[in-house]
Amino acid sequence: AYMAPEMLDGNPRAVDGRTDVYLLGATLHEVLTGQPRHVADGLERTLELARQSDAFQYEEGIAPELAELCNRSCSRDPALRPGSAAEFREALQNHLAHWEAMLLSDAAGEHHRSFLRELQASEHDIGALEQVFNKARFGYEHSLLIWPGCLAAQKGLQELLESRIHHHVQAEQPE
Repeated sequence: AYMAPEMLDGNPRAVDGRTDVYLLGATLHEVLTGQPRHVADGLERTLELARQSDAFQYEEGIAPELAELCNRSCSRDPALRPGSAAEFREALQNHLAHWEAMLLSDAAGEHHRSFLRELQASEHDIGALEQVFNKARFGYEHSLLIWPGCLAAQKGLQELLESRIHHHVQAEQPE
């Protein structure tokens, strides 16, 4: 159910570190889907699926980075796989860092929307406004510390700062 295609060729020299990468990709596939990589009725059909090792179409809820890592790691051609288990681990760690940054950016976005709602209120508590602004800003900035390339955090921070500046200009509070 996890077997790499080269394991079926009968050539022990074809089995190397990239075979381990395939096995890691197949294991990650099961973590993401709850099913082994090669599932079929009977041993012969399961081995044929392993030999073909076609790309898998992941459901929408699966992170695209992880889906791509699984399919690349389980490529029929070992040369297309990450070069080592360490390279696989690095790709997985990059995804996890990006994931954490996106979670922070999403949380900052909630505070950002609260800030905008508070600005729209006819009367607002200046202390509460500052608090929710600071939460949003901190979330976006922390997200960017983890992953400077997080476009959602870049855009959110820019819009947050612009909305605050616009508010202060409108209120004739240039300081």
